[in-house]
Formats: sequence, C-alpha cells, structure tokens
Amino acid sequence: MTAVCCLTGCGSLSYDMAYHVDYDVSSFNVVTRQETRTALPFAANLCVAAGNVPSDTVDMSHAEAAGLFGLDERQVLYAQNIHERLHPASLTKVMTALLVVEAISYGQLSPDTVATVSSSAVQGIPSEYVTGAFKAGEEISIENLLYCMLLESDCDASNILAEAVDGTVPDFVAHMNRKAGELDCQGTHFTNTYGLHDENHYSTAYDMALLGRAALQNPVFAEMAGQKRLALTYGNPPYRRSLLNHNRLLSLYPDAIGIKTGFTDTAGYAFAGATGAQRAWFSHYLADRKWSNTELTAASSSPLMSQTLLDKLKLTGSTVLTAPHLLELMRADFGVPTDFSRQEARLVLGVLYELRLRKLTANAVTVPYVFAEDLSVELISILNDGAFEGVVIGSKAVRQYNTDYAAHILGRVGKFESREERDSFNAEWNAAREAGEDTTGLPYYRLDDQVGKDGVELAFEQYLRGRDGTRLITTNQEGKITSEIYSIQPEPGGTVALTLDIDFQAQVEAILTQAVEAMNAEDEDALRGAAAAVVSVKDSEVLALATYPTFSQRTYGEDYPVLSQNPASPYTNRAISGAYAPGSTFKPLTAVAALSSGAISVREKVECTGKYRFYDDPASQPNCWLWPGRHGGENITNAIKDSCNIFF
Repeated sequence: MTAVCCLTGCGSLSYDMAYHVDYDVSSFNVVTRQETRTALPFAANLCVAAGNVPSDTVDMSHAEAAGLFGLDERQVLYAQNIHERLHPASLTKVMTALLVVEAISYGQLSPDTVATVSSSAVQGIPSEYVTGAFKAGEEISIENLLYCMLLESDCDASNILAEAVDGTVPDFVAHMNRKAGELDCQGTHFTNTYGLHDENHYSTAYDMALLGRAALQNPVFAEMAGQKRLALTYGNPPYRRSLLNHNRLLSLYPDAIGIKTGFTDTAGYAFAGATGAQRAWFSHYLADRKWSNTELTAASSSPLMSQTLLDKLKLTGSTVLTAPHLLELMRADFGVPTDFSRQEARLVLGVLYELRLRKLTANAVTVPYVFAEDLSVELISILNDGAFEGVVIGSKAVRQYNTDYAAHILGRVGKFESREERDSFNAEWNAAREAGEDTTGLPYYRLDDQVGKDGVELAFEQYLRGRDGTRLITTNQEGKITSEIYSIQPEPGGTVALTLDIDFQAQVEAILTQAVEAMNAEDEDALRGAAAAVVSVKDSEVLALATYPTFSQRTYGEDYPVLSQNPASPYTNRAISGAYAPGSTFKPLTAVAALSSGAISVREKVECTGKYRFYDDPASQPNCWLWPGRHGGENITNAIKDSCNIFF
C-alpha cells in the first residue's frame, strides 16, 4: 500500500493540473507499490528526510509541499518541503474523524448515538465554508455526521461531533492537539475542528502522513473515507440527502482507498490519499519477462491515466497476450508440472505468484498465506511430518458442540443481525453511561462480536462470555515478533452445567422421532411436531427436553437454507415454546389441588356413571371417555390410572 500525502498552500501560487474535484487528471504522477494483505499500518516506520527527496516519476514542483511514503520500502519515496508548516484546510477533519471513531472503539459513542445540534456548533462558520445547514435542536446520528464531514466536508458536522465527544469545541481542540503529540506530529497545531484559516492552525505533509496512517488503522474510518457516494435519510421531518465524496481519486483510480481533500481561498488545495496497487505489480511482472510492451509499464506507473490491462498486453506487433497464452507462460516460469490440469495449474499459480510478490516486499515475513482452515487430523499429521517446509499450522478458539442432541437447549452463537439487536445486549452499559456511572467491568458488545443467539448460549451469555485482554506486540524491522506483553490480562468465561442427562436425552429424542414418523407414515399428508419433557420428581431437575423435528448444531449453517423453509419449523423449541392442549395430562394437577385443599382424601370414592349430571341441562353434561360405559366407584389412585373424566 502506498500513501500519497500532499499539502499545497499560500493560495498565491497557480499551477497546471492541480488536484481539483472537477479535474480528470492532475500532476499527481506516482508510482504505486505492492499492496500486501496485512493489518500493518501503511507507511509504518517512516524514515524522516532531512531535505527534499527527488523522484524520476513524481513531479510536484508546483506544490508548496508534497510527500509520497511507501509501506513496502519503509522509506520516503518523494519529499518536497514535507516538514514545512502549512495550513491543512479540511485535512483537519481527518483528526476530527479519528477522535470520533476512537470514541466509538472505546465504547464512549456508537454509530447510532444521536447528537443534538447546539447553536454554538453551527454559529461562526464563514459563509464560504461548506456546511450541512444543520439547525439547532436537530437530531442526527454520529454515523451520519461522520459521512457528512468526510464526504461533503461539512464544517458544522465537525463541531457537532466535537461536542458529542468532549462536550465543547475548545475541549475537543485540546484533545486534537494531545492526539497530535501522541502521533509525534511535531509540526502540527490545531485551533478548530474543521480547518478554519488561522495563523496558529497548521500542519506538515509528513505529519499528515502520520495522521492518515493512524486513521486508516481504524476500520470505521477506512470504510467511510473510501465511500464514493452515499444517500442518507435524517432530520425531523426526515429528508433524503445524497453525498458525493470530493476525492476524485476514488473514481479515477480503482486502487484508491481514501483519504480527504481540502481547499480554502487562503490555503489553496490540500490532499491526503492512500492507494493499493496489485495491478501495477502485475504489469511490472509481465514487462520484466518481456511478455508486454513498454507502453504497458508506462501506463501502469501513471494510475490516473492507465488503461485496461488487456488492452495493453501485447507480445510482438499486434499479437495480443491472451489469458490461455499467459497461463502457459506462467506455468513455464514457475515450473508447474505439465500433467497438472488447467484448473489445478491456475490454483497453484495463484499461490506461487502471490508468494513471489510477498517475498519481494520488506515485510514479507509478516504476511502468512492461509491455504486452508478447519483441517482434519489426518491432514495435520501429514503436514507435521516435516516434508512441507515453511508450512505452519495455527489454531484459534471456536465454539464446538460434541453432540447432535439437545440442539434447542444448548442453542448457538452468531453475529448480530442489526444494531438494534446489539443495543439490546448493551442495555446495562448504556444505562450506566447515561447515568454517569462507571462502566468498567460491564460487558460491551461490538457489531462483529459473536454472541448467544438462543438456548443456553443466549440465557447465560453474560456468564459464559469472558473479557478481552490487550496484548502489546513488538516486532523488528524484518517483522519478526520480539516480545509479547499483556497490558490487560484476558479473562475466560464461566462454565454452565446443565441437569440434562445427555444419554437419556438422546433416547427420548429417538423415541419421539420414531413415534411421530410412524404416525406420519400412517397419514401421508400429516405434518406433525412434538415435544417431550422429563422432570425428576425428587428435585424437579430437568432430565430431558426433546423436540421433533430437530436440527444439528454442527451443520447449522449448511442446513439452514433448507430447514428454514420446512413448514414443520425444525428451529422451534416445541418443548418450551410450543403451546398445546394438555388433554388428560392436566388431571394430576387437579388431583394435587383437591388433596392439598382437603376437598378429598386418598381413600374417598366418586361414583362414575359415565355422565356428569351436576348440571340440569343435558347439553351441559360432559361424558366420561368410557361412555356409554362407566368406571363405577373410583378413588384418586384408580381415577388417575383410568383417567376418569367424571372423578375429576
């Protein structure tokens, strides 16, 4: 990944092909570098250039200051006055956004937190500055405010966000300067949240690279800064607003991933950007092997003016390098055996090409290639015999169920399906925060967390859930880990022991399945569900809770598309949630009530005549199930055994 961070200032300088929202091309003629799929920040360990660093492929001579910083080389690729203090204009909003998304990461705010617009937040912004025309008293979510600030560069959104984080704009500006110090931005000082021109409000191209690096490490910021356009609905009454990112690089160059543009009359144009460039590396690979003409390389090194790769792939004359021809050339280049099928060769070449590119990068050692997940024991044994040099088998904790029984009781874990669901889990944390109480120790959930979705997993979620720790990892310049220290120790979750007898549960489920399927076989069109519960008479412990039809937790994801359409509803826990007419199973409760209240003794008998004649109206006289037969004299023991309606 390569970061392009530039500042142009003073406003008095006019130059051709400046970066501008309405220009299709500009004087940003840069060479990109390999994009590695790692979590490392771009421009990590930047080298400080004492003076200007020239480049044959970058010409920003008309700019006041410009810098190009490469992650792979960990060096300054181009530098022009990168430590000169200039006004950053709306690049200021990168810092504002960073502090807001950090507040979200820390749990202080959430994207759905609603901010109320104050009069102080929208007053005092010069008329020539961009605003969202927010009105005092209006309510808008933090997420929508961030998008308005980063895409449309709304200055009032910056102030509203500042007050949401620190209460007042001055307190937030102090926060900005503290953060600048933490990032070692020694040439930066802020006096406002959005880039209002001020003699004491300044930064440098180098500091903007440091700030951009930190911001892109936050996934919320990275996703938002890379959005080209967006439609939002907010306000009271709600209205729809279409946002367009002023960063034209996102549209002109497919590998662009951000970051922000800026402009004021006094500061001029400012730009901070980041790109990734697998395409450029591939074109260099082709040209190095004489498989493409020089025009391809020239085009690839100028991303804003590059053309479709296949339009430029030529061997000699007008012969186009086709995909099958390229495959054969690469097979020979990488030594893929000729007896491999075309499909096998494509798979192998994909891995070999990726590994070769990673080997060329300075941080290749930190970029493992994941071949497969969820390996079998047999495959692990084969890989561990030492014949596969460089292959490392890793492990991670996952929820595993060692039985296919009691699926409805055990439940499952999964990700949140909506912010509303996530907020319901955070109810205790949110209540404490709103009351101004300490939230330390209270569980806080993020949208990508795994949580209990039903059953015991849901009922005991907070007890089963542990607490994350914080691990500080130190690496050397080669990317090798030199030390690992826990600043906060992780805490494992608790253990829940159920009263279920899993072997007995399996038997009950088998009996239930056999009985229902036998009844369904008798009635071809029947669709039945059933449940069974077994409770210990001694201590009321639940020994088994069975439901038919059921499902397997181990293949839940694979089976869901089919089972979710089953009209018998296999995912419904009928033993707990199913409502059925109890029939004669209710009679023991009547017997207990009669005995407990003294209405009847154990030996006392009731005469069953086959019809209950307490009511005078014959239509209101229920029959015993034995009618026209009768049970005669029945005590409570025999009445339960015979299920006599008249007795009860």
